[in-house]
Amino acid sequence: MEKRSAGRLLRPEKSMKILFVMDEFFAPNNGLSISAQRFTAELRARGHDVRVLAGDVCGVPEFPLPEFRVPIFDGLIKRQGMSFARADDEKIEAAVRWADVVHLEDCFVVAGHAARIAGRLGKPCTGAFHLYPENITSSIGLQWAVPVNDAILVGFRDYVFRYCSDIHCPTQDVADRLLRRGYTARLHVISNGVSDQFPFRREEKPALYRDRFVVLAVGRFSREKRQDVLIRAAAESKYRDRIQLVFAGQGPLEGRYRRMARRLPNAPEFRFMSQAELADAMARADLYVHAAETEVEGMSCMEAMSSGLVPVIADSPRSSSRHFAPDGRCLFPSGDADALRQRLEYWLEHEPERRAMERLCSERAQENSVKNSAAKLERMFLEACREGGGHEA
Repeated sequence: MEKRSAGRLLRPEKSMKILFVMDEFFAPNNGLSISAQRFTAELRARGHDVRVLAGDVCGVPEFPLPEFRVPIFDGLIKRQGMSFARADDEKIEAAVRWADVVHLEDCFVVAGHAARIAGRLGKPCTGAFHLYPENITSSIGLQWAVPVNDAILVGFRDYVFRYCSDIHCPTQDVADRLLRRGYTARLHVISNGVSDQFPFRREEKPALYRDRFVVLAVGRFSREKRQDVLIRAAAESKYRDRIQLVFAGQGPLEGRYRRMARRLPNAPEFRFMSQAELADAMARADLYVHAAETEVEGMSCMEAMSSGLVPVIADSPRSSSRHFAPDGRCLFPSGDADALRQRLEYWLEHEPERRAMERLCSERAQENSVKNSAAKLERMFLEACREGGGHEA
């Protein structure tokens, strides 16, 4: 049973056996995987037995599945920093039988098999919605094809989420979109949260960048992240000689972006960064730009703000990150390089205002800590367990 003391949620008397199900758990460059790693660690710290059913890529989970290679598209999938696991119903059923509650961290084939097996065995099943259809269709230029994206969203609903009693939605935008598409599970708006690896921290820049205005962008080099908008904005700025771009990530468009960036006086930095390296880069940058036009939440944007970076965020209807902006000076119309240029120049010219806003940004981001989010996720699992399993809408 759930107990409260002075308004504070205490750990349940009996720990739960929680099974996280996903294709890829150990990836160091995938926001979904990083979020799952943080949540499992926090839930274990709260006394629960948390195990993972996932592919055996980059590490071996408690319930491993072999990798599934997609013919023709395997190279593209790898360049996106992703991999898929092969559904083995015998192994999946063994994992589901072990659990008190099954939690689906993605919505692909393995999750669909686990959801149906949980329903058949009467096990409580919950889900997390971390991926918009446009995150998939942008790779093939169909992010604007509304019927295609709506069909995928309905497919997720009918193939996976109809077996879930509860769904974790990182933002209210996600919950609203699921409601419009007929999702009937209980929807819980819970941020993926900010890790304590990203406290407020301002440090001196490396000697090479000491006289430059360092602008950091984090994310896969893929179409929906729109790093091209930032490159064009910097190239068109009257301060182009002073602007130093740093891109943390990897992905299929890296070569294209390197070619675009040749017109910049200061060669941008393109590289994948570990979490520790990313924290260092955030501590030494002057500004953070989040140009993505499709974003379920935007963990890197929250982390940058938590570190004390003022963000400039694309105001896209498909990006929940726009809600992080402290005011209008931190927003620009999605895809508009000239508007972004104006924002870059404003914050470069108004250093006292930028410095004054850094602490505000950090405090706002740190309200959504991973610890607080894990406590809310724990309550969702307790609710699902009390109701019982075998849910199907």
